[in-house]
Amino acid sequence: MKTILFLTGLTTFITLTSCTPTRKHMREADAQLLQSEQKMLAGEWTGAITLAEQAGEAVKLGIEARPVRKGADGKELDMSPLFEAWAKGPHLELLTALRDSQAERAAAAFVATRHQCTSCHIAAGRNDIPLSTL
Repeated sequence: MKTILFLTGLTTFITLTSCTPTRKHMREADAQLLQSEQKMLAGEWTGAITLAEQAGEAVKLGIEARPVRKGADGKELDMSPLFEAWAKGPHLELLTALRDSQAERAAAAFVATRHQCTSCHIAAGRNDIPLSTL
């Protein structure tokens, strides 16, 4: 009985720790995007840019920690192309808008960036992951 409890606990520990780096990085990215948007609205463009860049790096680290995972269809899903599309699409637009100090354009880019995040969550079968918004 003790052996079964030990093995169950060990399996749970391994399962939880294997997901932790990705979750940690993605939570950081979510918080950084929210803070970036708050700074942009306050007119603190340099801080907004820095936080948006850090969010991009956190997402990159999260994907690198586990680039292939089970998709919504149960098959293996390589998240790397989805990350590249995000980084070269809405996130790049966000960084560009922030660097140009264009509030309306940046606000739209925040929405597009989060929308792309949600699309990846859905592709990975994780519709339950909420994103912070203002």
